[in-house]
Amino acid sequence: MIDLGASNPLGDHLHAGVAGDGGVVAHASMSGLVAPADDHTQYILANGTRAFTGNQSMGGYSLSNVDQIICNQPTSSVVVSGMSTAPSPSFLNIFAVWQPSTPGSAIMFSLASTILGATTVNSWTGNEVAPFVTHTGTITSAYGFCTSPVVASGGAGTIGSWYGYYSGFQNYGHTVTNLYGVYVEDMTAGGTNVYELFLAGTAGAFFRQATEYINSDDADHLDLHAATRVDLNAAAVIGDGGTTNYAAFAADGELTLHGTARVTKIALMQWYTTTGGSSAENYIYGSALDAATDEFVYWTGYVPLDIVAGTDIALKYRWVNKVAVSGGGDVVVQWDGDYNYAGSSGVLGAPKVLDVWATTITDPTPVQTIYEESATLANLTAGDFLSFRLRRDADAGADTYGSDVMVFVNAYIEYTADKLGEAT
Repeated sequence: MIDLGASNPLGDHLHAGVAGDGGVVAHASMSGLVAPADDHTQYILANGTRAFTGNQSMGGYSLSNVDQIICNQPTSSVVVSGMSTAPSPSFLNIFAVWQPSTPGSAIMFSLASTILGATTVNSWTGNEVAPFVTHTGTITSAYGFCTSPVVASGGAGTIGSWYGYYSGFQNYGHTVTNLYGVYVEDMTAGGTNVYELFLAGTAGAFFRQATEYINSDDADHLDLHAATRVDLNAAAVIGDGGTTNYAAFAADGELTLHGTARVTKIALMQWYTTTGGSSAENYIYGSALDAATDEFVYWTGYVPLDIVAGTDIALKYRWVNKVAVSGGGDVVVQWDGDYNYAGSSGVLGAPKVLDVWATTITDPTPVQTIYEESATLANLTAGDFLSFRLRRDADAGADTYGSDVMVFVNAYIEYTADKLGEAT
């Protein structure tokens, strides 16, 4: 045996020997390998029972097949940092866990990424949970991001505020095209019940504050729940998602209907004068129009401000026969009319003549039977002053009713509106 002596840096681990001379050839036969006689503390044990006593360097190599990296109650920062090998720009990723020694202080977890270099980044992900495929496996519950703190019972601590997820942004002069506090991609290809954001405790709720919440009971309904009122601040639009059929709320509360949704409304016309005599039938007052001489009734008013631009107005009036029709056959009352309108400026034009129309009183018809007539007025604009003249054309040969008729004092216009509230 050749003994290199104690000065050999490898100590008693390196011997040259021949069979039968007593030298150690098998490494397992070396002395001092097993505690408590283990004097080889400069080596790592494969079973993990010997801790490092100083900083370690991987020499630029990677750790692979790692299960967990656990930091046990550090009293200061534990930082892992490095530069990616991806092409420019490089990314500096910092992961830190910090627990100050002062009792009651917070435990902080942070992930910070700094983009180095003046360059354009098409996509940046601060924290990504990569997709996984189960194939034929079964997953009962899977959480891409889970925050569920436990406050131990029996304590006397106080939590002022706790945020399960907090998103903020500070801009120091940069141009940001798209900024999302929380962005969830389309998940409609998911399972039976799909919730991009779900709040347990209220069926299907995805926003809740006390008793106010938003939820969807089924695929066709979105429900807003509030104890007293739902506020749509500034302008708001409700519709089918297109640009044709929708309702628009202005900041002052006015509602404008666009598309096929319309409201039919009426507005009274003011009785102005008549060339016939006054008449009353069972407390209904009006003008008696003669059976032999043409006589007129006049009404005035304004075109309502909430009329749909370009639509017509139907002026409607009512009248009764003052004498019953019996035994002589059907008779006819002949009518015609004209109207005029004027805006807030311009030149007053000539009256617009309406077509003639007739009403047949069938035999027999009792006295004071009510009839309603309608005349269409076109080319009107919201706010126009409107005047309408109705005539019974009694001296025309087509008028065969030989008695007076009484036209009610009040007439009204029926029009199509696209606004609710105060029109402007």
